[in-house]
Amino acid sequence: MLTDTYRASGNGGVGQAWARFGVAMNTHEERYVVDKHGNRVSVVLDVEEYQKLLADLEELESIRAYNQAKASGEMPIPFD
Repeated sequence: MLTDTYRASGNGGVGQAWARFGVAMNTHEERYVVDKHGNRVSVVLDVEEYQKLLADLEELESIRAYNQAKASGEMPIPFD
């Protein structure tokens, strides 16, 4: 759902975007930076949301590695 659009170029678009950013920052809605053609070029995230995405990605990578190791059928090597 596109709720706020920030223009990367144009007449005062960036300045207006940053002026509205303070208001939009407290929402959990999707925010994008778009070029002069309306194409999405970036996503605006709160730092906390970005950190959560990185943590979730790390966990997903661990799960995939576990599933791949389990599916290989090889005997695990103990750490000790």
